[in-house]
Amino acid sequence: MTNWLNANTIQGIIRALLTFGAGILVAKGISNKEHLDSVISTLTSDETIGAFTTVSTIIWSVLHKQSTAAAPAASGTIPAAK
Repeated sequence: MTNWLNANTIQGIIRALLTFGAGILVAKGISNKEHLDSVISTLTSDETIGAFTTVSTIIWSVLHKQSTAAAPAASGTIPAAK
């Protein structure tokens, strides 16, 4: 099975979600197309994507460490009853 969830796929999903949100804002008259085009181009820049990926990785790591700390040790022994 190939790994379809690569950086290009994630960037495409983010871009699609931003475009969807922008469409809603334009439809409701909150913003115009020119303003949203500049916002979307800024949000999909390499620096912004890199920062988002870094922050997401940190959050994922912290949450993963918390969930594995709560789980019993996988040493093959049964924890003693308290």
